[in-house]
Amino acid sequence: MLYFCDGKKLDFNDSSFKVIEREYSSLVGEGTCYEKDKFVYKIHFDEETLRKNIAVVLQENACKMLKLIKTKRMFLPIALIMDDEGNYSGYKTEFIEPLKENDIKIVDKEVDIFFQDIQQIKKDLNLLSEVKFVVHDFGIHNMIDNGHINIFDPGRYEYNPIDMKSKDIYQYNQAELEFLVKDIINSQLMSICGLGNLYKFHLYIKNQANISKKNFSYLEMLEKMSSGYESINQFSKDLCKTKILKL
Repeated sequence: MLYFCDGKKLDFNDSSFKVIEREYSSLVGEGTCYEKDKFVYKIHFDEETLRKNIAVVLQENACKMLKLIKTKRMFLPIALIMDDEGNYSGYKTEFIEPLKENDIKIVDKEVDIFFQDIQQIKKDLNLLSEVKFVVHDFGIHNMIDNGHINIFDPGRYEYNPIDMKSKDIYQYNQAELEFLVKDIINSQLMSICGLGNLYKFHLYIKNQANISKKNFSYLEMLEKMSSGYESINQFSKDLCKTKILKL
């Protein structure tokens, strides 16, 4: 099968195309991914394989719309891939180089840098909400840390669901961002707090937000409480030891 993108033929048998496995592992349920010249080319599996994988792929109309949206921390399609019969077969997006083993992770950098990334992702999500895109499957498995938080794989982004109003889409997407932050913290604290106490950790922050006079959101309260700490990781560990484990 021949494929075309940006008016050029793609030969995935060419050694210059590298099959992506680990770094983009969440993509493989939907298709095969190749990297070349800092771009990712995702070719969807056939319908039978998708059914076996219980996978949903990004629809053609949604892909056409997403490639027109400019985001900074969420990597969206920049071109469609078609087969030799003109059928939509996948998309092209930018490749993000993950951290090397000795690089400093985002949770170990300054708190301000962590929340600057979160605020930028929030802006990106707001752009998608404005044009009625619901962002499904938005967790740490869709994140690459290259010293900043980057979101990849828009395979399950849904355009204009008939049962959701604009306000519902906005709230849903913001909840997905909150889940992402919880995922990031959970991955760091599992060995310190234990699985049961991770829930208490997030509940404690949520409760502090609820009793605050300014009615902070969870993310706003997390940012306020972590202010002054060297890193989000340091804050999380300290809160877990001084508050959560004593509950």
